[in-house]
Amino acid sequence: MNHRLKKTKKGTLVYPVLRFLALCWFLLRVIPNPQRAMYLFRRAAFPLASSIVIWLVGILLAQGVMQPLIACTAFSVYKNGTAYFCNNEDYVWNNTYIEFIPASEGKYGRVFVGYKHIPSPQGGMNDQGLCYDKFATPYLSLHSAHNRPNPPKDLDILIMETCATVDEAVEVYKKYSLVGIERGQIMISDRSGRSVIVEGDEIIEITGDHQVCTNFYQSDPSRGGWPCWRYKKAKEMLEESEEVSIQFAEEIIFACHSSGTYGTKYTNIFDMNTGNIKLYYTGYFDKEITLNLFDELQKGRSVYMMEDLAKTSSKNTAKLPGPGQSVTIFPNPSSSIVNIRFKSENPIQFHAWVYDQTARLIAVLREDELHESEIIKWDVADIEPGVYFILVKLGDNYSTRRVLIT
Repeated sequence: MNHRLKKTKKGTLVYPVLRFLALCWFLLRVIPNPQRAMYLFRRAAFPLASSIVIWLVGILLAQGVMQPLIACTAFSVYKNGTAYFCNNEDYVWNNTYIEFIPASEGKYGRVFVGYKHIPSPQGGMNDQGLCYDKFATPYLSLHSAHNRPNPPKDLDILIMETCATVDEAVEVYKKYSLVGIERGQIMISDRSGRSVIVEGDEIIEITGDHQVCTNFYQSDPSRGGWPCWRYKKAKEMLEESEEVSIQFAEEIIFACHSSGTYGTKYTNIFDMNTGNIKLYYTGYFDKEITLNLFDELQKGRSVYMMEDLAKTSSKNTAKLPGPGQSVTIFPNPSSSIVNIRFKSENPIQFHAWVYDQTARLIAVLREDELHESEIIKWDVADIEPGVYFILVKLGDNYSTRRVLIT
C-alpha cells in the first residue's frame, strides 16, 4: 500500500512538469510567429499550456492578489437616545436570508443576515441591542492574535449569543485567536452609543456620535481600499445632521449603494433600541420589508429568504407626501421626457433623485426650495430603456415612484 502511494506521488509530478514545459515551448515558438499556433504539435501543446495558466490564476485568486475588493458599507449612529446600525451588503450572490433564533440558556435571542450557502452569517443583532457586520479587506498579518486559543465557534456567533455590550464583545476578541480573518474586519456597535472596528490586532474606537466602516483599514489606509467614496459620503451626511431619523438613516445608506456585478445585494437597518428591522433586497429596492426582532423571536426559530419577503411586500420604501403635498409623474412609460409635477401649500425643502434597479444614482433632478407648484422635466432620450425609481423628499416626507423608460 505504501509502495503504491509513493508511485502515485512520483506520477503526479510528471503532469505539472509537462504543462510547464508545454507552456514554455508554446510561448517561445508561437509568440514570435503566431501562425505556428496552427501546427499540429503546437495545437497539441496548447491544452497543457493553458491548464497551467488557469492553475496559476486560481492560485492568485485564492491568495487575493487578483480578487476584487467587495464594497460593503456600514455605519452606526447615536443621537438623543436614538441608535441605528445600517449596512449595505455588496457581493456577487443573491441568495440572501434572515434568520431568527430565540434565547436559550446562557444565550441571547438574535437575528442573523447573510448568504444561504455560506455557513457564517455576515451580520446580525441580538435582543440586548448589540449589532455587528463583517467586511472584506486587504491581507493583514496578525501578531498577538496568533498566540491565543481557538474559539469554540465562529466569533461573531459567539458574541451575539453571549455579549450585551461592545466592551464585552471586545474582551471576547482579545481572548481568542483571530487566525482565519486576516482578510477581514468586523464592526460592533451597541445601543449605548459604543462602537468599534476590530482590525485584527487593532481596535478602532468611535469618535463622536457615529462610526463608518467600509473596506479599508482606518489604522493604515495605505494598505488598500482607500480613497473610498462610500466612506466619505456617509461621513459627510452624518456630520451635517444634528438629528437622526429612520428616514435620514435610509437616505444615507441608500446614497452609499454600489452597482454592477459586486453591487449591493441587500440593505439592513437595525433600530438597536426597539428591535425594528428594515430590509431592502436587490431588484426590489422600492419594496420595504419591515420586521421586529422581539415579535419574530416569539414565533420560534425561523429563516426567510429575502427575495421571498421582497416579492410579498406591498409596502413602498418611503412615506407618501404629507398634507397639502402631491407628486405626479407623466407620461409613464416614456421615451423622451418625463414630467414630475410637485405641489405644496407652503414653501418647502425639496429633493429629487433618480436611481436604477441596482440603486445606482442616475440623476439629481432638484435640491433646493420648492414654491407651491412646479414641473420638472427629465430628458430620458439618452437613458437606457428599463425601470427607474424617482425618490422624492418633501421636507421630512419621502415618496418613491416607479418609471418605465422605453
